[in-house]
Amino acid sequence: MKLLKTLIHCIFILAPIISKGQQVSFSPVSITVDRAFTNIVGMCQDKIGFIWLADNYNGLLKYDGSRLVSYKSNPRNQNSLISDNLECLYAGSKGNIWIGSKQNGLDSFEPETETFTHFRHNKADPLSLCSNTITALLEDRKGTLWVGTFNGLDTLNRKTGKFAHITNNSEAGLALNHENIKVIYEDKEGTIWI
Repeated sequence: MKLLKTLIHCIFILAPIISKGQQVSFSPVSITVDRAFTNIVGMCQDKIGFIWLADNYNGLLKYDGSRLVSYKSNPRNQNSLISDNLECLYAGSKGNIWIGSKQNGLDSFEPETETFTHFRHNKADPLSLCSNTITALLEDRKGTLWVGTFNGLDTLNRKTGKFAHITNNSEAGLALNHENIKVIYEDKEGTIWI
């Protein structure tokens, strides 16, 4: 018994010495925007492998492993990014990138055609976004886009381009304590956590 106890002690003492920890290294990526005004608030990777970054000042950035491409808002171009002041993003299953802005609504970006589709709150349309402040995005395994906003939770009907509002005043949203949605997550059983 004493021999077994001594052997166990030796294993616990020698194990950290013998095993090596994971080596961590950083490779800086040169960016063409002013670093003083760079605030990355969201990140995702698409099916092809590109890394997409949402910047709070500089709009949308795409990194292909060697260079950074910037997409900016241009008020004179309807097909440009909705805003340079972004809050979150999500790589969709069909290859598009969903982009939430801090005050100007939601964009869907199609990388192959480099086109943006804009979704905004419209007081006259009860089936538009419930808020232009987009705070969280998730596309679930069934393909439903969940949009967390400062004013509640929406889902998008992609065929019609209209939104269903899930608020604490609706039957489905009675469990919501607050309407300011910050995080949306789908677990392995398909349950959506808000």
